[in-house]
Amino acid sequence: MKLTIPFHYQFWYVPVRCQNDREAFAKTAIEVEIPEVGEADAPVVMTVANKDVDKSISRGYSRFLPKPDGSPRRVRMRDGYFYVEGFGAEEFVERASNIATLNSTFLSRIGKYDKNPGEDKAVSRTITSVSELRWNRNIGGLREDKTRDDGGAKTGAKIAAQAAKMLVVDGVTYERCREPVLTLVMDDDRITAYGIVEADKSLAARLDAGKYANAAAYTSSLVHAGHVMERAGVDPSIVEYAVIDPAASSYDGVSADVVYALSRAKDKLKEIVKASPAGALQAFYRVRDALQHVDLGSPSVSAEVVAAAQSIVDIVADPDIDEPMAELANARYMTDRSGRALPGGNPNEGGPFVLGLTHVSDYRDVIGYGKRARYFAEVALDRWEGRHPQSTFDNGQTQRMTSRGGDGLTVAEIGSDAQARLAARELGVDYTVVDSAVGAGSRIFRVSEEVKVATSLSNVLRSVGVGLVIGPPAGVPNASWTVLTGNHPKAGIALQAVAEHVEAMDERDMELSQDQQLISIF
Repeated sequence: MKLTIPFHYQFWYVPVRCQNDREAFAKTAIEVEIPEVGEADAPVVMTVANKDVDKSISRGYSRFLPKPDGSPRRVRMRDGYFYVEGFGAEEFVERASNIATLNSTFLSRIGKYDKNPGEDKAVSRTITSVSELRWNRNIGGLREDKTRDDGGAKTGAKIAAQAAKMLVVDGVTYERCREPVLTLVMDDDRITAYGIVEADKSLAARLDAGKYANAAAYTSSLVHAGHVMERAGVDPSIVEYAVIDPAASSYDGVSADVVYALSRAKDKLKEIVKASPAGALQAFYRVRDALQHVDLGSPSVSAEVVAAAQSIVDIVADPDIDEPMAELANARYMTDRSGRALPGGNPNEGGPFVLGLTHVSDYRDVIGYGKRARYFAEVALDRWEGRHPQSTFDNGQTQRMTSRGGDGLTVAEIGSDAQARLAARELGVDYTVVDSAVGAGSRIFRVSEEVKVATSLSNVLRSVGVGLVIGPPAGVPNASWTVLTGNHPKAGIALQAVAEHVEAMDERDMELSQDQQLISIF
């Protein structure tokens, strides 16, 4: 389906005898094409509808509101991508072809920091052009070397890219989205809001976005959303959904929630490693070590991660260390070093001073970081212990499920069928092979490499899939291993990396078992 899109774009100019550039807007148009496909090429995998309008929830909540007739929106899948139902094709063409209504369409969502390409009634815009400004008597000419006008090419390319993320199926437009998942936002032990939203781009993105947040959240694929809502005691009628093809889901909410909550607990513990009780320092290092051995691209929950969360809950005061330090922290000293009088006291009249013992006064956790750390740890444990039985594998083979080798590869044992699907789609391999391995009880390993990726602000590390290695079926230890790889240059050593990982983790499990036996003896 081809259509012409009129739009506004920014350009900058500098008048003669001026130094600073000025912003202006011009109008142009671009022709875009939206692919038209058949029902079989983009099957419906689920239907979704948020029955309540809750503006406090972001991440695409409004994209899953019911259609104008009140019915749920269909979500289709094509080439591993989800597409949510939008306008009818005729209505979409009418809106997109009019600059006054362009901003109501998916084509206008060109970037977080970009100006709306359509007519923005909230902002006064004077539409002009470089040629008009060049001959404007009030300006007196332009500094041509400072003029920046691409004729709308940059904005037009972004609009065309949005059009490429759409489909037309049977006279209805569909817009690309991330997987619809359930989220329950919590404030302490109270659910404050819940609904269907888009899944985070990645666990790393979720950790970055929530590093300053004090609230926790439970998330779940719609496959197990009913179990999560029932356990949380919320009204399920607020959301309406139906999962037509469970194999389409690749979101592991259990692992994402556990790792996120434990990461937030670690951040809180970091603030009180010198505070009472002394066990906070031990718990901090235990949590830090556990999280360092989690692959954010496939965040399986190992026994080490669960034990780290429990160590925060088990923090107790040491009477030989904490009680004397608490008394010292509460003591007052008479000294002229502080230079500050207590409220109500005048130092010139013999009032008390406070000694500036930073390392002692900070021993008290007056802000409550310890309480918040314990809260997040309890959230992680509750999410893990209350998970749906089929949401994760029974990976009891190893205490740690991720290792990093000297060749730069990371090996992570996959902990759920959702993670297996995500890894298969990442590599572009046939999921039916992975699905069969899951059914046979085989251990599956994701091999990845961290590479630097340039962003608009800096270079960031991103996990890139190298291959999937599938072990023998359960009960058939001598069967052959299967390697599924893409075009990564290190794909040839994926099997060797997994073999080294399994050997190292088995040795570690044996050492831990021997240590536990010695502890039980003594």
